[in-house]
Amino acid sequence: MKKISLILLIALVVIIGCSKAEQMPEKKVPEVPLPAQAIVSNLSEVHNTSMNVTVTPALAAVIAECTHNSNCTAGEYCINASCQAMASFYATTDCPTKCNLKEVEMSTSDGETYTVPRGQGSYTAGGAVQWKILSPPSYCQGSEVLVPISVLRQNYQHVSSDDVILLKAGETSKNIEYPLIKNFKFTLTVKKVTESCG
Repeated sequence: MKKISLILLIALVVIIGCSKAEQMPEKKVPEVPLPAQAIVSNLSEVHNTSMNVTVTPALAAVIAECTHNSNCTAGEYCINASCQAMASFYATTDCPTKCNLKEVEMSTSDGETYTVPRGQGSYTAGGAVQWKILSPPSYCQGSEVLVPISVLRQNYQHVSSDDVILLKAGETSKNIEYPLIKNFKFTLTVKKVTESCG
């Protein structure tokens, strides 16, 4: 009889406890955007399985976004906030003579003027913003010349962004921003391009 009373008591406690169970409020987990590199690495992991994966154009656009040249695959640069092959901006085929940049005369909004060969440049804001002329692919003589300029923004040794801007002769860049200095204004202008053809 004691065993039956004990079992009934336990059953009663369980029944009463379950009927008065509090509903836990549902917690909303905030959405956190994934960096493009994480998406790319996850896609490559999926690709290595036996599943077929189709990347929609919207996802491809997310993958292509960048703030650093290192966000891009080999042979691509971060141009206009998306990973692109530099060669896609130049006429490089079906021409008898090809050219490349020899030197570029640049002026800055700081009032400085430089004549620099490919691979050289300068800086402003104590080195926080650095720029240099990159070497484009050899392009057809007579085609529009775009000067590729690498722009690096850093705080001490931490690089906040590095990307590429393309300017024509006579063109001035948009304002090159620096995230840690409010109202920072800096522009680059391509004054003159000297080519080497042959």
